[in-house]
Amino acid sequence: MARVLFVTSRLPFPPREGHQLRSWHVLKGLAARHEVTLLSFTRLDDDADAAEEMREHLAGLETFPIASERSKLALAWSLLRSAVTREPFVSTKYASRAMQARIAELARNADVVHFDMLPLMRYADAVPAGVPVVYNAHNVEHVLLATRARLHGHPLVRRFLDSQLPRLLGFERRACVRAKLVLACSTTDAEQLRTLAPGTRVEVVPNGVDLDGNRPAATANGRQKAKLVFVGQMGWFPNRDGIDWFLHDIFPRIVAARPDAEFVLVGKADGLDVPAEVASHVT
Repeated sequence: MARVLFVTSRLPFPPREGHQLRSWHVLKGLAARHEVTLLSFTRLDDDADAAEEMREHLAGLETFPIASERSKLALAWSLLRSAVTREPFVSTKYASRAMQARIAELARNADVVHFDMLPLMRYADAVPAGVPVVYNAHNVEHVLLATRARLHGHPLVRRFLDSQLPRLLGFERRACVRAKLVLACSTTDAEQLRTLAPGTRVEVVPNGVDLDGNRPAATANGRQKAKLVFVGQMGWFPNRDGIDWFLHDIFPRIVAARPDAEFVLVGKADGLDVPAEVASHVT
């Protein structure tokens, strides 16, 4: 049984969004076979009481606030720090001396340290030499940022995103080089990460789904309705971009072939542009 120090950017339980789902199921799978201690930042909307349910799976659980979410001064400092250094804002916003110190202390007795998501790799240097580091790459972040910068409609936001791109690209490359093992969500992501940092060991651990918890109920006549469900918040750019493409380019073809088709969008979708030709099929 290995001693695993697992570090997350927000409480992974209850899993209510994409990255929590991946984090929680990887964490729970490891905890079933190993001794896992979790150090987690907490977001303002995290459910601290429900997170106590995680303790039965863990050897230890400690939480740390994200200062930049609780203080405008801390947020301004994070932005300034990114502007005057080569570190991207997605990393500086998670700066915490308390987290740094705790990782350095606990990593001395760990067999492996797992950093869940790119920003947390800022703490990889706190891990003693000889203790392997695993980086769980939920995305290829520089690719997402480049796409967002290209498509964003506001020129000032686009300028800021463009300024962040070289910082993020370098940070992501250094993270891959530092890690003993990088976990990717798909073969496409894996190839992009290997191209970014040649020689990096990248293994694919695909995202899954709880089939028992998400199995559709059969209708009375045994025929399944032509219903598609997407779960995700439109506040995250890749989700909105993907759904916009699906609704305009793909779903009209589905409706043409199956007039009973229904698309159910679960999550915040304020301002989503739904084409008139399929609007009656979208809820």
